[in-house]
Amino acid sequence: MPLHHLGTLVCFGNIMISPALMHRCADDGIGLVLLDGNGRFKAWLDGAVSHNILLRQAQHSKAAEESFALAIAKP
Repeated sequence: MPLHHLGTLVCFGNIMISPALMHRCADDGIGLVLLDGNGRFKAWLDGAVSHNILLRQAQHSKAAEESFALAIAKP
């Protein structure tokens, strides 16, 4: 599968990933998640991400609204 179709690579178990592939994923904004053989989380590598401060401020502001937080917390 071409890398440009991927958003994240999830790797289970004892696998080998070349540094070149890790760099390529980072450059292309493709996340890399490592899980052990039982599926337990080990690591998450992510490339450069946008630091959109306005988005983060809006998220924190919204989360501070009691009615919104209650609606999200309910199943």
